[in-house]
Amino acid sequence: MELLLENLRKDFGGTPAVAGVTAVLQPGIYGLLGANGAGKTTLLRMICGVLRPTSGRVCLDGIPIDTLGAAYRDRLGYLPQEFAGYPRYTARDFLLYMAVLKGMTRARAKPRVEELLRTVRLQEAGGKKLRTFSGGMRRRLGIAQALLNEPDLLILDEPTAGLDPKERVHFRNILEGYAQEKIVLLSTHIVSDLEAIAHTVFLMKDGQIQTRGTVPELLRQAEGRVWELTVPAREGAAWQARLTVANLRYDGDRVTLRILADAKPAPEARACPPTLEDLYLLYFPEEEGGDNP
Repeated sequence: MELLLENLRKDFGGTPAVAGVTAVLQPGIYGLLGANGAGKTTLLRMICGVLRPTSGRVCLDGIPIDTLGAAYRDRLGYLPQEFAGYPRYTARDFLLYMAVLKGMTRARAKPRVEELLRTVRLQEAGGKKLRTFSGGMRRRLGIAQALLNEPDLLILDEPTAGLDPKERVHFRNILEGYAQEKIVLLSTHIVSDLEAIAHTVFLMKDGQIQTRGTVPELLRQAEGRVWELTVPAREGAAWQARLTVANLRYDGDRVTLRILADAKPAPEARACPPTLEDLYLLYFPEEEGGDNP
């Protein structure tokens, strides 16, 4: 199985939200990482057929998805960024309704719904109405509906938003088991989730893929650019104004700064192994208010 994104572009009012994305995806977990406004959701919606590209195309196994039509949707599972469900439905009834929309028979849908309620740990809430659900419970239900038809292609937009750390670990384990023969593409701001499970990460900025690779490959780009420096606490603000500071750790009247910079920021600075979060901040220093390193 192969998903091809070929020169995908989407303009809104003459301004490109996605500006020529090309990629080939095969079974595995792919992460899409970028700041707000980078074009991630627009890209995912084009892959799902919700938005028609201004130019370019999406192909599954060499066939454009417009040509595949319903056959493509039958192989697709999608969790949008904004997912609410129907407040008056119970969780179980909502999943059964979604199963009907996906063309599943009742004989197949009923056991699948019960299986997924257990998988996302909502079995005890299956009879409760969605209006009573917390944000995290709604997100887990959204994940369940995306998995209903056991899709070959699973697209998840901010799937772990609202989940607590324990739920996020459980979700990552679900995906690890699911992606053995499937293509999973998820967009998230939670860098640690991608660092833990993504086989390939795409870093997106200004509607384009800036870089891509495995986590170890990407981290090599940040080697020699991450430093720790301990200074008097009163100097911390001045360092933040000058450079991108990924973290501060106070200890009495001293503060240890994690600084991202191409050159050693001070003679006493110590080099540190980079993380994916460091790389993210190197590409998006404006997120932290610092200048480009």
